[in-house]
Amino acid sequence: MDQKNFIVAIVLSVLIIVGWQAAFPPAKPPVNGTPQQTATQSGAPAAPTGQPGAPGTQPGPGAAPAQQPVVSRSAAVALTPRVTFNTAELTGSISLKGARIDDVQLVKYRETIDPKSPPVPVLSPVGSKNPYYAEFGWSSSDAAIKVPGPETVWTSDSPTVAPGKPVKLIYTREDDMAAGFYRPASVAKFEAALDAKGQPTMLKCGVGSPSIMAASGFMEIPDSGVDAMAMEGIADHPYDIANQRLSYGRAEPGPQVWFWRSVGHSQNIFFIESFIDELAAAAKADPFEYRRALLSKQPRYKGVLELAAQKAGWGTPPPKGVFRGIAVAQSFGSYVAEVVEVSIAADGTPKLHRVVAAVDCGMTVNPQTIERQIEGGIVYGLSAALYGEITLANGAVEQANFSDYDAVRLADAPEMAVHLVDSGSQIIGGVGEPGTPPIAPAVANAIFAVTGKRLRDLPLRLV
Repeated sequence: MDQKNFIVAIVLSVLIIVGWQAAFPPAKPPVNGTPQQTATQSGAPAAPTGQPGAPGTQPGPGAAPAQQPVVSRSAAVALTPRVTFNTAELTGSISLKGARIDDVQLVKYRETIDPKSPPVPVLSPVGSKNPYYAEFGWSSSDAAIKVPGPETVWTSDSPTVAPGKPVKLIYTREDDMAAGFYRPASVAKFEAALDAKGQPTMLKCGVGSPSIMAASGFMEIPDSGVDAMAMEGIADHPYDIANQRLSYGRAEPGPQVWFWRSVGHSQNIFFIESFIDELAAAAKADPFEYRRALLSKQPRYKGVLELAAQKAGWGTPPPKGVFRGIAVAQSFGSYVAEVVEVSIAADGTPKLHRVVAAVDCGMTVNPQTIERQIEGGIVYGLSAALYGEITLANGAVEQANFSDYDAVRLADAPEMAVHLVDSGSQIIGGVGEPGTPPIAPAVANAIFAVTGKRLRDLPLRLV
């Protein structure tokens, strides 16, 4: 580092330290050794008597100067979705996940000119135009933010927490497994008709799934009653079939559902790509060639399908005991095809040897980023395809840690190769999620090639 850069780095470091101290000043000690109470267990604000500006309290004659209340964070979870701050002067911003602006009530008590007059409650929110983010500024002795929604920041004072000290607010894996929100448990029923050449002339599909839109707290199901996220990947499938009926029925088995990597595509691509493979088998056609013929009007789908097949050596004999499966999908503006090579171990479990992916995400900025994201999506989807299952008994989740909810380890991860397709599109698609949807159906289709058995449920189990 040259001298000029060294001086700039020192100046920036000083500015960062100064900025941090300004944003988080050291906490002042409690008055008479009494800790400042912020909230009760139910989340109701509780201001100490004699604190200026607290509702229904006035300082007595000769009272000691009021302390600057301290905001500290506690790992204790309140019983209601209410966030409470107790501060003499605080201006800041809070991200409200899962709550709209009009769902949020900021109760502000402000001191008046006459200290004997009652405080004035002010209901807001104020500031941002973003419906999922609000900025608040106030000068008060007590303020409470009521936030309905599945994700809420909990803060409160705790006698076990030293003021001004950081507190670790991270779930244990056991707590996270038991109380997290889950990918929707979905089901799909397919029917098709084939002509004399084995080409589909009719496709009928019904999907039953909980509604992520309803669970989110910030989206509404349209008047049609169809949750778009529950149908993505099926409602917009690319295959050229003349007669179709695609339907959705909302079913809520109970557990809270939430967004999962690639959302509805994660299960729906498994459904439809497995079924297209079944149609190819019924038509006694090669799975790659069968898809290719049905994608004649979809050049970007066809482009990734052809490149993945070429790079994987589709049509050439794989190693002895190894079989291939293929799947293709579009999600978040990007097109991905994946070919997997699978064998079956002596204990009946599938062994992944290689995954070849082709990606068309439009304009490319950093190819290595794309490759790494797609690889991560493959491993993520593969973990779910092989191990991902949550079961409940007597209303409680049975899984707790890696011992009963495993993931693909380094020793079991397949060799991966990612190839980019330049389709000429100037629109930049996503790459964080599109690598996930094709992997489960590709593996299931390869297992069929090995065993002749169709696995129609996730996780994929032969034994």
